[in-house]
Amino acid sequence: MTPRTSNPDLREGICCLAVLLFFSANLSGQSRIALPTVGAVRGQLADSEPDLVFDSIQALLMPPEWALVWRGEVQQRLDAYSQTYKRSIAEDPDLFREISAASYREATSDVMARMQSAMGADFADWLRPVSSDGRFEFEGLRYGEYSVVVVARTRGRAMLWAESFDVNSPVSIFLDIEHRVQ
Repeated sequence: MTPRTSNPDLREGICCLAVLLFFSANLSGQSRIALPTVGAVRGQLADSEPDLVFDSIQALLMPPEWALVWRGEVQQRLDAYSQTYKRSIAEDPDLFREISAASYREATSDVMARMQSAMGADFADWLRPVSSDGRFEFEGLRYGEYSVVVVARTRGRAMLWAESFDVNSPVSIFLDIEHRVQ
């Protein structure tokens, strides 16, 4: 079938469009190469206290929807505590550090419990032991912004490190976790 037009440029454009439509229709039935939409993270705790021996140490990875909840919970607690203890913080700026640690600790505990309740048995996929040299790994992550919280216990005291990161390619992300929040 020949297009009915006297304009050669328009006729050529219509032919090109027909060819593109033909190939796209024929290719849609075939399997296409699937681009990976998953990545991995490998992390390691920075050696801030190398002589410290932990009773237990685990990494909790929060998927994007839970990372958002966790960051919101931390911020709400920081705001509430800062408002409540405004005068005391002005007199003793080190108090803010304690308030910050409490905010992270409480938000992490709350979100962990909510994740476990919502995910059931799948929660175990988001919790990993950390090796004696401070390493952990999560694979098969869909693209998005994650948060990882490393929770350690030593001599009855809890310690937390936190880091947020984006998974946006299939290339593994390497984290040196240095931000100790408690």
